[in-house]
Amino acid sequence: MRLGCALLLVVLAGLAGCKTLPPTPAVPELSAEQILSRLQARQGALTAFAARGRLTLLSPQQNATGTALIKGKLPETLKVDLKDPLGRADLNFATNGRTVEILFPLENKLLQGPATPANLAAPNWGILARGPRAGPSTSNW
Repeated sequence: MRLGCALLLVVLAGLAGCKTLPPTPAVPELSAEQILSRLQARQGALTAFAARGRLTLLSPQQNATGTALIKGKLPETLKVDLKDPLGRADLNFATNGRTVEILFPLENKLLQGPATPANLAAPNWGILARGPRAGPSTSNW
């Protein structure tokens, strides 16, 4: 019994003498402009990127909020996955620079077409995202 108590005292004394780790410094939050300027400064070395953030869409037709997962490989590949607050997929967007695909999983709707400025314009998304139309679930712009 005395040996067990002595061993316990030695272990406790050893633990009491251990130094604690210094606190980790707080990472400052960066503005979008600061992030963009850092990316532009390193653009020559940048070949791919990934980001995760909170996204809120405010429009006359619909308001939405969720998590955005963005991945890209320069010069032209981009993939964006939007999830609602419950973690369900709301929208999947992918382009290889020539074609674009937008999937609305909850509506079971897939839009495909050439990656032109007109097809990528936000007003087109709002019109197309209002709800499924009669006919096939795959649309071409």
